[in-house]
Amino acid sequence: MDIHQELELAAEDEKFVQEMLSSEDDGDNQLDRKHGGSRPGRQPNKEREYDKRYDHLMKQYFVDKPIYNDVMFRRRFRMSKRLFDKVYHGVLQADGYFEQRQESLASIH
Repeated sequence: MDIHQELELAAEDEKFVQEMLSSEDDGDNQLDRKHGGSRPGRQPNKEREYDKRYDHLMKQYFVDKPIYNDVMFRRRFRMSKRLFDKVYHGVLQADGYFEQRQESLASIH
């Protein structure tokens, strides 16, 4: 990817972020909705093998030698990997809730 393509992608990313930040809330607050949630008598959560999915996603995109390149990342997630990293680190700085931590059961979440 040459410098002109990289600059064009960066400009598109910046435009996308600006549009997302400037879009007005339509008044539909999802927190106002009532939902079932966890209650006695309801079925337990299904085992979805999150650990395997996490490992697979990391191998595909986020290791030193990923299976897919930055172009494929952009095609799948509709943003550049650089923008994703910027958002990810911004969220971590704003709120420690999203930091990966080890739980008492010795699994990483």
